[in-house]
Amino acid sequence: MINILQHVFAIISAYNGVGLYLTIYLLALMYLFLSEKDKGRRIIFCYIAAVVFGLIFFPVTAYLIMYKVMDEEIFYRQIWLIPCGVTVCYAGIRLLMRVGENKTPKLKAVLKSVVAVLMLAVIVLMGQFTFRAENYQKSENEYHLPQYVIDVCDTIKLVGSDYNFGAAFPASMVQFTRQYMAGMHTPYGREAIVEKYRNDWNAGNVLLDLIEADSYDADTICPEAAAQGVEVFVVYGFKEFKGNPEEYGYSFYKSVDGYDIYSVFWIQDFFHG
Repeated sequence: MINILQHVFAIISAYNGVGLYLTIYLLALMYLFLSEKDKGRRIIFCYIAAVVFGLIFFPVTAYLIMYKVMDEEIFYRQIWLIPCGVTVCYAGIRLLMRVGENKTPKLKAVLKSVVAVLMLAVIVLMGQFTFRAENYQKSENEYHLPQYVIDVCDTIKLVGSDYNFGAAFPASMVQFTRQYMAGMHTPYGREAIVEKYRNDWNAGNVLLDLIEADSYDADTICPEAAAQGVEVFVVYGFKEFKGNPEEYGYSFYKSVDGYDIYSVFWIQDFFHG
């Protein structure tokens, strides 16, 4: 049971992040427990939250959810049942409504403005600026995808054909390519580039490892691509490519935005009309 509680607290800590998101929520929850009189709203904001917290922190229910209903990996989704955002907003508005109740209209307006600014400041300063994360970047096009991904995919698309070919990409492109070209077949997806999945689920892919290697050798990467049904593979253009891919039915097609594209012969013929 101690291990279960340790796992629960680790999940809560990760959910809270580096800010004080849960602290603000708990303060708002305490305020509503003390001040909210409407039964319906108390059920929504207070009692439901209490039930969810009980399910998460009570060792027996936590154990049943982790090992009988779902598993440890997705247990954290139970936290999504806690209405953190709406509770903080409602508590803040309720507090603003009560500020300056017995004051003159002018003083009341001033007090409300000051309290509103303070609440917003607390929320902003106790959080973290999300858009500084490396996953966020300024949009380069209407697809909101990196332009190099679109350029590479446009280059290898079989325009005018209904054939869905097999393609393999470097890790830097994997999470974007299927968003732009949903019809193609890929031997690996996002699960192969998340390190946790590689370790826990053994979902790594040999071809991806070869594409991410320091250099390329046709004698290893081409047979592996063929074995996995890959007709087009993309590699980093700045890395050395040794050997002759044509011995295995592949040939170099084109370099696009720093990436080199190799494909089987018949697709080369299709490209060239």
